[in-house]
Formats: sequence, C-alpha cells, structure tokens
Amino acid sequence: MKLTPELIESSPSFINALRDRELDLRGHKIPAIENLGVTRDQHDTIDLTDNSLTHVQNFPSLKRLTSLLLANNRIAHISSSLYNSIPNLASLSLTNNALSELGDLVPLGDLKRLEYLSLMGNPVTEKKWYREWVIFNCKTLRVLDFQRIQDKEKKQAKTLFLTPDDLPTALATSLRSAKTQQSSKNVASTEEEPTATGAAANLAAGRAGRLMTAEEKARVKASILSATSAEEVRRLEKTLKEGWVPPPAAATAS
Repeated sequence: MKLTPELIESSPSFINALRDRELDLRGHKIPAIENLGVTRDQHDTIDLTDNSLTHVQNFPSLKRLTSLLLANNRIAHISSSLYNSIPNLASLSLTNNALSELGDLVPLGDLKRLEYLSLMGNPVTEKKWYREWVIFNCKTLRVLDFQRIQDKEKKQAKTLFLTPDDLPTALATSLRSAKTQQSSKNVASTEEEPTATGAAANLAAGRAGRLMTAEEKARVKASILSATSAEEVRRLEKTLKEGWVPPPAAATAS
C-alpha cells in the first residue's frame, strides 16, 4: 500500500505516553516514504513499524520530529542527506532491518541530536568493531541497543579510529568505505547524469514529499541553474528531494 495523503490523513494521530504528538502508520506494507509533507510538521513521533520500507529517504523538512520508529522493515540504505530533513531527531529505532555494512551507518553521524539508537536484528551488528564504530560515528549517542554508552567505550573507539593527530586511521577509512551495493534500479537512477532543466522540473513537481511555494521554487531553480558542474547539480538535487530548500540568502549568493 502506498503512503498516500489520504492514508496519512486517516491514520491515528494522538498524544502518546511520553506526551508527544504521534502519527501511527504501522502495518500497512508501505514500500517507500512519500507525501509526509501533508503532516505539516505537526508530530514529535512518527511510527512506521511493520512496513516494507527499504530506504530511509525522501523525508520533507520535519524540524519538530524527535522520534522515528522504523522497526520490522527491510531497510538497507540510509540517505546521506537525512540530517537536512530531520535535524532534531533524538531517538531512532531501526530494529530488525537489513543494514549489513558499517559504512551504511555513516549518515547517522550527521544527526547531531541523536541520543537513542537501536540497530538490533540487523546483519551489521555481527560485524567486528560494530559497537565501537557506531559510538565513534554518532558522537551524541547516549544509548545504543538499549545499553548505555560508557566513557571507556568512547575512549576505546577514539583510539581505534583516530590517530594522535586526530586523523582517521586506516581502519576508520576502510570501515567508512564498506557499503552495501544498491540495486541496479537505484544505482541507475542515482548515476544518471543530471541537468539543470531536468532537476528543476523534478523538484518543481514536488518530489521532496511536499508542495513548494512559488518563492521556494524560484530559489531552487536559481540554485540549480547557477551550479557549475553536474556533480554539484546532483548533490543539490539529492538534498532538495529530502525536503531542504536553499534559504533566500544562499540563493542570492549563488
């Protein structure tokens, strides 16, 4: 079942036991995240447990969101620009998914307010250096897999992955580069050479999961047209699809 605006609007929205406003989207076999812009950023918690998600991506800007429940899906990929969309996320449950390589977890390190993380039931937890790597990568974490992180664990992780000069060790570089290969369909879509015209058209169509205002569309188009390389266009388009829109000053400067 697709995550349609109608499904979102008809789903339970309530104050949970923690006094947070929660949106319940459990158990619909949802294959992909989309259309969450219709929530108008009115929830502290979104529960997408027991669905069929494979990617954590395509969130609109949800600055209020602090808790995201994604247990019991098929997630194998986390967007590198997730932090742009949900910058205040503090608690993330990814229990029982398909994350398999330590490099797949790198995007979590950009969530600067993440304190509680569960990855139990993922193949990646069987990897050597798993706990040390997550602690090193996600420096704001307080609890990992329901176990409080100790100071000695932080020191051990730092010793493993940083040289005395605060440079990444060879081990850190190796783990960061170890990532799951995406399917040929996803690789083809991400490797397609972007153009300013095509990117602007895609974004104007609302693929970020919400409708943009005329002013936002103008800023997006200006940023894309001022890009000096295909790689810059690709990077900008990717972050925009996650719900991030250049502020007026940035658009003017570019």
